[in-house]
Amino acid sequence: MAKRHWYTGLSGACKVPRSLLGWWYEISPSAFLDHYAVAPDRICTDCAKAARLALAAESAPKPSDIVWPKPRPISEAPIKRCILGWIPATDECKAGWELLHYSVSATEWHDNAGVAHEPTHFLPLPPEVM
Repeated sequence: MAKRHWYTGLSGACKVPRSLLGWWYEISPSAFLDHYAVAPDRICTDCAKAARLALAAESAPKPSDIVWPKPRPISEAPIKRCILGWIPATDECKAGWELLHYSVSATEWHDNAGVAHEPTHFLPLPPEVM
């Protein structure tokens, strides 16, 4: 029995030329996968894989959808939680982000090694990291 193939509008999803076979579906990826769920032995597996990939690409978040937090002044940082602090460049170290906690006794920000830093900005950490 001839396999049914998925036609994407520009070309076929698999390497079978469209002119050779008459069974091509020019439908959405989800509709093609519905056909595959009903009769997997009658559908081209390469086309089903391509339809799954196309469906995943449609539902994936776009870079414009992602909202990154903006750095805030260190004076607003919560002292009872770890933060991601921006440390400006000095003679001893390069500028960069560092995981810091506040030492109440020393009134300074420290990294995990106990080295004191003077961050200028911070990003709050998600709850699971704290």
